[in-house]
Amino acid sequence: MYLNEALRASNLTPVPMHHEQACAMAAEAYARRTGRVGVCMATSGPGVSNLVTGVAGAYLDSVPMVAIIGQSKEQLPDGLGREFSRQAGLFELNNRSLLEGVTKDFKSIQEGDSAALLTRQAVNVAVTGRPGPVVLELSLKVQPSEETNSGFMSNQNVFRESPKTPKPSFPNKAFNRPLVLVGRGVQASGSAQRLRDLLEKFELPFITTHLAKDFSFYSHPLFIGHSGPRGNRSANVALSETDLLISIGSTLGSQIVGYEPSLFAPQAVKIIQESQCSVSSIREFAGETSFVDYTVEEFIDWLEDQMKNAGSPRGYGEWVRRLTKLKVSLSVHLEPHIYDETGHNLYRVVRSLNDFMVKSDREVNVVSDAGLAFYILGQALELGPRSSYTVSGGLGAMGYALPASIGIGYGKPQGLTVAVTGDGSSQMNVQEFATLSQMQSPVAYVIINNGGYASIRNTQDSFFGARVGSSGETGVVMPDWRSVARAYGLDYCLVSSKDSLQQSFSSAIDVVSPRVVEVECQEHQAVIPFTPNYVDEFGKIRSRPLQEMQPSPSEANDGFSTMN
Repeated sequence: MYLNEALRASNLTPVPMHHEQACAMAAEAYARRTGRVGVCMATSGPGVSNLVTGVAGAYLDSVPMVAIIGQSKEQLPDGLGREFSRQAGLFELNNRSLLEGVTKDFKSIQEGDSAALLTRQAVNVAVTGRPGPVVLELSLKVQPSEETNSGFMSNQNVFRESPKTPKPSFPNKAFNRPLVLVGRGVQASGSAQRLRDLLEKFELPFITTHLAKDFSFYSHPLFIGHSGPRGNRSANVALSETDLLISIGSTLGSQIVGYEPSLFAPQAVKIIQESQCSVSSIREFAGETSFVDYTVEEFIDWLEDQMKNAGSPRGYGEWVRRLTKLKVSLSVHLEPHIYDETGHNLYRVVRSLNDFMVKSDREVNVVSDAGLAFYILGQALELGPRSSYTVSGGLGAMGYALPASIGIGYGKPQGLTVAVTGDGSSQMNVQEFATLSQMQSPVAYVIINNGGYASIRNTQDSFFGARVGSSGETGVVMPDWRSVARAYGLDYCLVSSKDSLQQSFSSAIDVVSPRVVEVECQEHQAVIPFTPNYVDEFGKIRSRPLQEMQPSPSEANDGFSTMN
C-alpha cells in the first residue's frame, strides 16, 4: 500500500496490470527492446508466487529486471526453516526460497537499511556481467519510510568478477570452412554491433540461435540461418561441414545442438566462449573442443587478435558462396507444406508477415508465443534491417506474447508491434486485453485460431494416436474471439480461411492503435522441416544428426511451389 502510494506521488508513470505473471513478462520485454532495466511490482503471498514465471523467463534469457515485492509485517525470521513455521503473517510466503533460484540476487530491505542504496545496488547487479533479474523485498514494517529516491544508478560495481583462465591459444592449423554461432548473450552484453563489424571485416559466415534471431537481418550476405532440430536446413548443413566452429554468447542447449552432442559439428574444432565456466549446458562434444572463460567483450577482442594473426582469409569466399546458395535453395518456404480446407497454413501467414516487413517503412517489433508460433516463427520469420524479434526462449512460457507486446508497446510507442500467438496461449493472459485497450501504441495482436493446442495435439497424435486436453472434443474449449475483443473495447479484425491471405493480413496488422486480429488456420499443422527421433536396437529414443532433417531435401524441392 505504501509503495503504491509512493508511485502515485512520484513522476513515474505506472502501468497497472491484472495479473502479476503478465506484469513481469511485460517488464522483461520492455527491457529487451529498450535496453533499459524493466521494473515490476507485486504484493506479497499469491502476488509473489504469480510473479515467478515471468522472473524465471528473465533469468533464463539474461534480461535485466528488478522485481519489487511486498512482505507481511511480521516476517518469518531468516534462518528458520519449514519445520519451525510455514507462515508468520498474513499473505506471507518464504519469498527468498521461492525466488532465489531464478534471480541474480535477492535483497530484503530491513529496518535501518538504506532503501535508496540497496535499490541502486539491485539495478547495478541486474545490468552488470551476465544480466538478469534482481528482487527487492520490502515488508510492511519498513514500507512507511520517509527516505526519498536519490536515483537508481551509481558507479559502484557490486558484481564480483571471477578469476580468468590463462589466455587461450588459437588452434595451430589452417581452416577453410569457419562458422560462427551467435547466441543472445552477445546482445545481452551490448556487443552485437561490435561482433557484426568483426564478422564483416573477416568475411566470417555466421548462424544464430532462435533467441538471437534479430542479431542480424535475414538477407545479410554472411547470415546462413538458425541451427537446431527445428531450425533451418542451411544452418544445420553448415554445422555438419564446418572445420572451425566458434560459439559466442550461447548456452548450446538441446534446441541448438540437438539431442546427440556427439553428432554436433563432428568435423569441427570447437572454440566455445562462456563467462565464469557456467554457461554451456553440454560439456562433451566430438573432436577438439576448447571452453574459453572470457566475457563476450573480452572474447571478441581475443578473436579479432587471432584473426589478424591468421592473415588474410583464403578459401572463405568459396565456402561463403556455397552456404548462401544453400540458404536460398533450402529455404523453409520451399518445403512441401501440407494444406487443407480448414484454414491458412501458418507458414504462409509468416510469409505474408515477411512480405509486409519488406514493404513497410515502419519499425516492426515481432513477438511470438509458445507452441507452434514459437517453432514456426523461429524457422520462417525473415527479419528486415528495422525489425526486431522477442520470444520467451529458455522457458517457452505460454501466454508470453500479450504482456510482452504491452511492454514493447510502451517502450517503443512509435514502432509497430506484431504479436503472433495461438488461441490456447491467448487464454493464459486474456485478462490483459483490458490493459491493451488503454494503450495508444500500434499493437497488432494476432491470434492463430487452429482449434486449441495444436503443438500438444501433434505430440499426442505422433506418439500415442489419441488425444486428451488439447481440443474441443477432448475438453478444451476456446471462446469467440470477436466477442472477447469487443467486451474489452478492442478493435477486431478477422482474416478468414476464404480471404486472400497476403492482402487481407497486411491490411489487418497495419494498425495505429491496438487491434485483435484473428486468423483462421488449419487444425493440422506440421512443423517442416524437423530432425526426427528413432528407437535404437536397445529400445532407447535417439535423434538423427541435425542435417538429416525430414522430409528429404529432394522431396522439399520437388514437391512445393505454391508458397511463392
